[in-house]
Amino acid sequence: MRTFPRRLICSFVFAFLACGTLSVYAQDDPKPKKDAAKTEKLALPDGTAEEQLEALLAILQKGPAERTQEAIADFLKEINPLTKTLADRLLNSKDAKTASVMQISQIRLNLLSAAGRFGDKTASKKVDAFLAKLSKSDRPTIAKFAADQQTVMRIENIGDLKPAERKELVDKLLAAVTPPKIDREAFQHVTTAARMLEYSDDYALAADTYESLAKKLSAADDPRLKQSADRMVGTVRRMRLPGNQMTLKGKTVDGKDFDWASYRGKVVLIDFWATWCGPCIAELPNVLENYEKYHAKGFDVVGISLDNSKTALTEFIAERKLPWANLFDENGPKGFENAIATYYGISGIPATLIVGKDGKVVALSARGPKLGELLEKLLGPTDATGAP
Repeated sequence: MRTFPRRLICSFVFAFLACGTLSVYAQDDPKPKKDAAKTEKLALPDGTAEEQLEALLAILQKGPAERTQEAIADFLKEINPLTKTLADRLLNSKDAKTASVMQISQIRLNLLSAAGRFGDKTASKKVDAFLAKLSKSDRPTIAKFAADQQTVMRIENIGDLKPAERKELVDKLLAAVTPPKIDREAFQHVTTAARMLEYSDDYALAADTYESLAKKLSAADDPRLKQSADRMVGTVRRMRLPGNQMTLKGKTVDGKDFDWASYRGKVVLIDFWATWCGPCIAELPNVLENYEKYHAKGFDVVGISLDNSKTALTEFIAERKLPWANLFDENGPKGFENAIATYYGISGIPATLIVGKDGKVVALSARGPKLGELLEKLLGPTDATGAP
């Protein structure tokens, strides 16, 4: 039978299930009309486990007949029991190929993860039980796969751990990063843990994690990893901003020196963005709305453009009538090599933070509803027109 690289399994569990882009494929109608011909129960044909795996892959590649939330949920309810039965059969077979066991294991985990996102409250326990079963396999490859998956799950849920448990996990992950030859998977585990700590607002431990990793990467024999270490120094600097002053200097898009001191006494949104960044543009209406509501109470915005073209930037600012200052170094590095972006380890945009009236950073994330919530907390409520 065919064997597929692990990275391709995601396509068979159709990317919107395994990779998390569920809503893209779901139609708006929550109750579509059901075609009787499309409600035929899923089943695997009789045959060897390898033949059934081939059939399962074909079912997954085809996916549900409809891309509605209801149809996807129904599909998962039908396919998951079939996947469990086949996984048990392959795991219990001495003759099953290791590659086949790996495939069914990855598929089962992906489908259980998808079921959890569709409201199956038992999915998490099923994942734990399945990984526990895999970890007892007498095949080293399968047992290692289970251990790796258990580690990944702990990393992804590090924000739910107690502080001491978080530190213990980080120390364990860092211990696996051993220069000069650094294992890529070990490196990725630490960076993922640091990002998850950042998302959980545990900036102190995130900063310590990035700093420890940067020191190890600086001794790596891979020049690309050494380059990552340089940017992590900036990331550590950004993670340690809350409660501290932020340094900000440069030139505005019209070529004038930027006067950061003049913003003292205001609440300021620092917005790293670019005209070529779709999510940045999508966030602009929210920023403009809050600017109009809170500007009279002392709110301002400073944009830091990662654009490559001054012309594109100035035209965009004029077209959108953006009323706040934008920093742009016409003669300096562009994009993510921008001096300010490098100094603060910005590797993705939009990236935002809030500076309080005293010049100290209040928050390292201020997008969507969170921006309005922070401004109301720092400046007090306003009416819809922005009046106090």
